[in-house]
Amino acid sequence: MWEDAKERDSCKELLSSHSVNLTSGIKYGTDFLAYLGEPGCVHSSFTLNANARMNFQTLAALVRVSSSTKKDFVACTPGQNILFTRFTRFFL
Repeated sequence: MWEDAKERDSCKELLSSHSVNLTSGIKYGTDFLAYLGEPGCVHSSFTLNANARMNFQTLAALVRVSSSTKKDFVACTPGQNILFTRFTRFFL
């Protein structure tokens, strides 16, 4: 449990240092909503999970929920170098 909180904090610190505003993403089943501007002025662009260890079904569900609300899903993999992986759905 503490490790999950540590992972969330490290991802949050990095994004905040790059002027990305974060709010709770619990409404979407994720850790955060990421805003590229002030949350009251713009819509969130991404949903974000700070723990990228998840099974395929969970990943597919999070991508589907995110895309249905016009957002991309981002998985943050903390470590010595933090890795962000962006998932987006495309429609034909």
